[in-house]
Amino acid sequence: MNRRLFVVALLVFAALLLPLLLPDTALIAGRYDRAALAAGEWWRLVSAHLLHLGLRHTLLNAAAAGILVLLFAGALSIRAWLMVVTVSLAAVDAGLWFFSPDIQWYVGASGVLHGVIAAGALALAGRRDWRGAVLLALLTGKLIFE
Repeated sequence: MNRRLFVVALLVFAALLLPLLLPDTALIAGRYDRAALAAGEWWRLVSAHLLHLGLRHTLLNAAAAGILVLLFAGALSIRAWLMVVTVSLAAVDAGLWFFSPDIQWYVGASGVLHGVIAAGALALAGRRDWRGAVLLALLTGKLIFE
């Protein structure tokens, strides 16, 4: 893994862990909240993905992010990964807003991590790396099951 990717991985890890230091009111103030978004609190479209339901949820998402960095380290450039995360974040937000109006609030990075898995698996598959096809099949099966 190159040094820049390692720094990015540390920043992602820190971004997921730092909200644990915030008071509980920060969870409410930063979560995806349909009514608050309708009132113009747009920051929630980003902050919701950095907040979690507790220590266990945070550690699971942070561990998954770390594993994905190791698994897909060379699959795409840092710029491409930033684009993948941005598009995944926007896709989760759009999906919640337009297709899941019954969900009133949301926190966590799981949706973005699913987008990272898909992009990384596609990048590996494009290189004819068998892991890409296996990961795409597993991700598809998981999403169908859920």
